[in-house]
Amino acid sequence: MRRRLEWEPDVKRFERFVLAVAAVGFLSFFAVAGLDARYGWSQLSAAWIWPGIALELLGFVPIYLAISENPFLEREVRVQTELGHHIITTGPYRVVRHPMYSGLMLLLPGCALVVGSAWGFAPITMLMATFIVRTVLEDGALRRELPGYEEYCTRTRYRLVPSVW
Repeated sequence: MRRRLEWEPDVKRFERFVLAVAAVGFLSFFAVAGLDARYGWSQLSAAWIWPGIALELLGFVPIYLAISENPFLEREVRVQTELGHHIITTGPYRVVRHPMYSGLMLLLPGCALVVGSAWGFAPITMLMATFIVRTVLEDGALRRELPGYEEYCTRTRYRLVPSVW
């Protein structure tokens, strides 16, 4: 776990930008949701809390499975040659290439519903777009640097959503 949280020197150039945009997105979500609650810009019914909780719990499933299945999963994209990095094709990686991001695509909208902020969907949408772009950049880096990843992409065709994309 400690290794997963440390900054590594061989991180891809796009990573710092993506992580900065994600940090701004998360901070923006809390600011917008707080201002929304303070000034009453949108009034989502309390009934939306339960679907939001369901989305969050459902989103944690692929995240947890990805973390438990992939010992090479880290905060940033890099090929971990020193650890014998190889492709993981079991568990959720049989279904989609980026199961952790698939989970985030469920979890993030659930956050806006739980806090009752329709305006909270604006930064959530930015975050989701950021993670979608990151999957494209990550796929490109792994295709270039991780042996066998190209073949894995032909077997596991979908990045985030099975039978869709």
